[in-house]
Amino acid sequence: MRAYDHRARARAALTGNWIIAALVTLLASILTGGSGPSIEINIQNDRPVQITLPEEMSKFLLEVVGLALPMVLMIAMVLLLVRLVLGGVMELGLARYHLNLMDGVEAELADLFTGFPRFLQALIMGLVRDLLTFLGFCLLIIPGAMLHYGFAMAPKIMAEDPDCTGWEALWRSYDLMRGHRLDLFFLELSFLGWGILASFTFGIGNLFLEPYVESAKTSFYRELTSASRPRVEF
Repeated sequence: MRAYDHRARARAALTGNWIIAALVTLLASILTGGSGPSIEINIQNDRPVQITLPEEMSKFLLEVVGLALPMVLMIAMVLLLVRLVLGGVMELGLARYHLNLMDGVEAELADLFTGFPRFLQALIMGLVRDLLTFLGFCLLIIPGAMLHYGFAMAPKIMAEDPDCTGWEALWRSYDLMRGHRLDLFFLELSFLGWGILASFTFGIGNLFLEPYVESAKTSFYRELTSASRPRVEF
């Protein structure tokens, strides 16, 4: 199937479910600290430490609330830790929600929390994946991209197989994605225009774009696991 077909299947799955899908995305973002805070330290020319948090949070905490700089740093570190700890289990819940949606099974907000009984394995999956991908990008762009796309289906594999460990999910995903990494890359690239438009909506558009992208990737996963396709090495 082409990217167009996966987007069409995603829209069909989301019909009548856009609002709840946006709420699931919003809740997952809140629980994991959104895209995560970043800390920028600048000591050149005797300038003070600068901190950048999502949505001007640092300005609000420093100027409106009046917190001291060390406290803001502590908040940033707590948000980073929360995202690190909850990221994997939230990905598992999102995968379960979108798999139900794609399969025509009743999908609900509670699906987001179905990964918590497997918290440790979800944590291992997320940490090992992020570490290996980071090391890959430290070498060169291509090894990092291959690992990133190779591990992309791990949360969905774990969500479907209750006996699958985090480590096993990563390598099953890597094997499943052999010859199909470029397909997933082009699928994501096909949402570029929507991403540009969403950037002008102060984040509101992303609440609907993210489930659209995730549903399309779930369609992609379903194609890989249900159809026999010739593999071309990438």
